[in-house]
Amino acid sequence: MFSWLHAVTLASVLWSLNASSATLYLTEAPPYSYIKNGLSQGINVRIAEEISLRSGIPLTIVIVPSSRHINLFNQDKDGYSIALVENFNDKDAPQLATVWQVPVALITKKEIILKSYEDIIPYVADKGLGVMRRLNYPHIGQDARIKRVEINTVANGLRMLQAERVAAIVATLPGILDAIEKQEPQLQLGTPLIIGQTSFVLRSRAEAQNNPTSKLLAKAIENMIQDGSIRRLSTWN
Repeated sequence: MFSWLHAVTLASVLWSLNASSATLYLTEAPPYSYIKNGLSQGINVRIAEEISLRSGIPLTIVIVPSSRHINLFNQDKDGYSIALVENFNDKDAPQLATVWQVPVALITKKEIILKSYEDIIPYVADKGLGVMRRLNYPHIGQDARIKRVEINTVANGLRMLQAERVAAIVATLPGILDAIEKQEPQLQLGTPLIIGQTSFVLRSRAEAQNNPTSKLLAKAIENMIQDGSIRRLSTWN
């Protein structure tokens, strides 16, 4: 008897036959994706490898700095990207799936006590708030009271904070904690204040949104979320 399960399985096989290998762009940003001893490592690398396994799509993972990630992906009509949702607009690079969510936090010098988001407003009026290029985090992007100062990396932002070139920085909490632990452990910093959250999302170019490869990658992520694999692979603390 030909059941719906057989139909679904057959459909998946047919999609796989029509799908092909793909390039997946990731931003070089510990602990999410980075290269160590010649090997690709990090939370998003682990997730990408599992997506490739589940979908049957061989993924070539390319880890580059943020600006190069954006340029390469914009030029690659068959490419894919996992990046923070703020990095691209939905018109040119539609979201195929939300992969996982991550908290966003403020951090400043140890002597400054932050109890709420409003506490940071007068403090950053002079020297400004360090914000990663192109990212409009919750609150920050729409708040005209915030003087933004562009930082290239979280580690760079922490050094600017230590040198008093900025009054505070905002970044994802895992990124802040990783930079403090691995790169800037000597800094005298306060406790990070979580102000919201953002998401890593899988995107394609607009012309590839509905092709077989895109559908298989999105379905793999859906299954990974449902069975808890994303939660397990995205553990950072």
